[in-house]
Amino acid sequence: MNSHTFIAVYMDHSSANIMKLVNDTIETEVVESAFDHEEKVKALHKSESTMHNKEHQLQLSYYNSIKEKLSGSKDILLFGTTTAKAELLNIINKDLHFNEVKTVASQTDKMTVNQQHAFIKDHLKKHVN
Repeated sequence: MNSHTFIAVYMDHSSANIMKLVNDTIETEVVESAFDHEEKVKALHKSESTMHNKEHQLQLSYYNSIKEKLSGSKDILLFGTTTAKAELLNIINKDLHFNEVKTVASQTDKMTVNQQHAFIKDHLKKHVN
């Protein structure tokens, strides 16, 4: 079980930076989606329907692997440029294990790692006790 009370996730549909604040340092773990261009081409050769089904399965697996890493947190910040954060938020909201967890999603522009860290620290100053 994760002992971190705050976790931030900068994400899109292909990768997620899961960041935990540990002793005033931000530790980052990267999770990648298995649905890449090569997988899309393989599935598309079979049919467009197969491609969409494969994409849906792999995206769900990607979101679930991120969700596992958030387990035990009391405060979660999801941010990024795409709708991926909202899709993950919907999955989290349906999971009873996250009923007591404060989860916030925020739309941002594309960010460097330093900008992500600054965004997290700013969020913590404004919103977390």
